[in-house]
Amino acid sequence: IRSEVATRARQSGSTGMPFGLSGTLRLSLSVPDRAKGDKTDVHAAVGVAATPSIFRTIGVPILRGRGFEDRDHVGAPLVVVLSEPTARRIFGTIDAVGRPLVLESQPTRAPIATVIGTAADTDPGRVLAAPRAFFYLPLAQQYDSRLTVVARSKRNAAEAVRALREALRRAGPDLA
Repeated sequence: IRSEVATRARQSGSTGMPFGLSGTLRLSLSVPDRAKGDKTDVHAAVGVAATPSIFRTIGVPILRGRGFEDRDHVGAPLVVVLSEPTARRIFGTIDAVGRPLVLESQPTRAPIATVIGTAADTDPGRVLAAPRAFFYLPLAQQYDSRLTVVARSKRNAAEAVRALREALRRAGPDLA
């Protein structure tokens, strides 16, 4: 499914959507050189792992740096794209490209990722909820089999759904 769906410019795979749907990842973000035990610079964040075409598919531009590429695979250095408000909150600027960031998902594991881009803001919360920090990870580095197919089409909805179903059927005949 990854190669069949994600290779099209207007179709992507993701663990969720940046608009608050299920499948979002929850991490704590911090700079690596903070004092041990200092929780003032730890930011609770939500995000998604997605294929490289996600930004184009959902219409979210990269403001600084780059989005994901094929070189952001398993075994490559961990990378992250931050939303504009998240970059400002953590680093004081949207120009955070090249800076290290600790992605803490559990107390015993704290991988360090490099910020490769800053994306325009999306609202990952619910209506009237406080804004949340948001990040994107490459699906190749944070794979989850519960994948959301994200598509944008100029066709009518029924035609688009038929085309997506056919692409998914070809990619994996046993998919539900």
